[in-house]
Amino acid sequence: MLDPTLGLAVSLQQAKGVYALLLGSGISRSSGVPTGWEVVQDLIRRVARLHGEDPADPQDWFREKYGTEPDYSTLLAELAPSPAERTKLLQDYFEPNEKDREEGRKLPSAAHRSIAELVASGYIRVILTTNFDRLMERALAEVGIEPSVIGSTDAAKGAMPLVHARCTLIKVNGDYLDPRFKNTVDELNVYEPEMNQLLDRVFDDYGLIVCGWSSDWDTALRAAIERAPNRRFTTYWVTRGEVSERAAQLITLRSAIRLQVAGADEFFKELSDRTAALALLAETDPLSAKVAVARAKQYLPEPRHRIRLYDLVNGQTEHVVHRTALQYFPTGQSSITTDAFLDRLHRYDSELDILLQLVVALTFFGQPEQTQELLIRVFRRVTEESSGSGMTLWIEMQRYPAVRLFYAVGLAAIAANQYGIIGRIAHLTRRDRHTGEEYKAITRLQDHSAVARNVQPQAFGCKEHTPLSNHLFNTLRNVFRDYLSSETEYAEAFDWFEYLICLLSLDAKLSLAAAREMATSNSRDVFRFWVPVGRFGWNHSNVRQDTTKRDGQYPPKVKACFAAGIFGDFQTESQMEKYDAVKALVDLVTDVFRGEWHIFW
Repeated sequence: MLDPTLGLAVSLQQAKGVYALLLGSGISRSSGVPTGWEVVQDLIRRVARLHGEDPADPQDWFREKYGTEPDYSTLLAELAPSPAERTKLLQDYFEPNEKDREEGRKLPSAAHRSIAELVASGYIRVILTTNFDRLMERALAEVGIEPSVIGSTDAAKGAMPLVHARCTLIKVNGDYLDPRFKNTVDELNVYEPEMNQLLDRVFDDYGLIVCGWSSDWDTALRAAIERAPNRRFTTYWVTRGEVSERAAQLITLRSAIRLQVAGADEFFKELSDRTAALALLAETDPLSAKVAVARAKQYLPEPRHRIRLYDLVNGQTEHVVHRTALQYFPTGQSSITTDAFLDRLHRYDSELDILLQLVVALTFFGQPEQTQELLIRVFRRVTEESSGSGMTLWIEMQRYPAVRLFYAVGLAAIAANQYGIIGRIAHLTRRDRHTGEEYKAITRLQDHSAVARNVQPQAFGCKEHTPLSNHLFNTLRNVFRDYLSSETEYAEAFDWFEYLICLLSLDAKLSLAAAREMATSNSRDVFRFWVPVGRFGWNHSNVRQDTTKRDGQYPPKVKACFAAGIFGDFQTESQMEKYDAVKALVDLVTDVFRGEWHIFW
């Protein structure tokens, strides 16, 4: 048989916002906040002491003394004549003092905080409570939610429709700071028409989770439940032990499911944990890139969602690692045609779509200290090289997913002016599976490392100089429309990133002295290092000029790179000197590839 708590968690997860909570005094028991009746009893004792008496039964004493049932107005008039005095008197019952805080009393309980988590995640949107305290409001404030509070007839009249509010807290008996709150038997017998209409909508439209409420004293609330005509959603009645006769009648009337629990704290903690776990399971199911990015944006601002963010990104990373493995992209396939190549390329693009858009969102919207380690883990996984033999083109093409993801992160980093992640990925140390030698990741995060430059035109069936670079440029454009809106802005960012790849490639291979020597040499030895010149080399880009010193000053984008330390572990002065040498070398080799500088080969 399905555990009822798990069944409730499944219902919450699948139908967000359709269940309302009904909370009684039991929800605040562990917080040390007195019930309304306990407050009345204590107030009567205080009045009795003013008259020099100490009754065994405060309620009987009040009836005999005043000829009526205990009434807040009479009690407060005796003890605190002015409004300020009345407020202070009641605050002492519900607000924590320094000693209370030290002992953890009169503060939101584990149940309050778990409920707040359920609200923050969108599972609960309507809460009814018979309590006067403000523990629920404080717990909601801790997760950044300001509920719409309805505690009086006036508030009920002007309330926002329930379906439009993120959270509505209905305090059916009022708030302790409002002298109109209800607590005596007579007061609890009848609600104003406006409150009854509101309760009718809740009990008719929503499922119900009842916890900590005995139903014995709240006659008008009980009547509202009894007259609800529909049973659209299940009622769950949470109890620690046996229920009263009146509660049993309501359980039968609503065909409610009884949940026997150790306490409210334990129940709501388990419910919150289970709905969160179910949500994480749902996130491993197929989902669209749009939904994945929306979830990432929701998780990023909230430290409490750190684990959910990790699981979301990690789940998509493992999906990509699995779906791009040899069983789906075999390297022994002997047929190498343009159609076979393009089919494999497009399949890679499709498998990467969700993870790619996720890492773009993380890079652009996240703070470096919040997202860089997560992004580094992604690249540690996707740059792991597979063993196996086969056709060279297919083997090397296994690097394409990592290359495509690197371009996505790089463009997002440039758009957000967050260069540090580019350097961290570029300088990741990897180990060659065949030789055992270590290498910097940047040396294999270039388009020609996935598809050899001399093979690209034939594989793409075109005569372009850099067809894979052009493919990345064209297919990533739509991803970046919300980040780099204009065509010029996108093209400049793409060219600058590919130029950075050239700089970082040589930075990883050459010492400062070697870079300086080669940059000033006219010998053929200059070209023993491959420089992965991208599409900027042939499209008349201004990237070279835009990254050159003028009047002894570096452009802002270059300064940002220095500040982020992406050119290795150099002091600032050495960084700049090496940048100048490597840049001169990249520009020299680019001129050769463009045919502007002729050399005998």
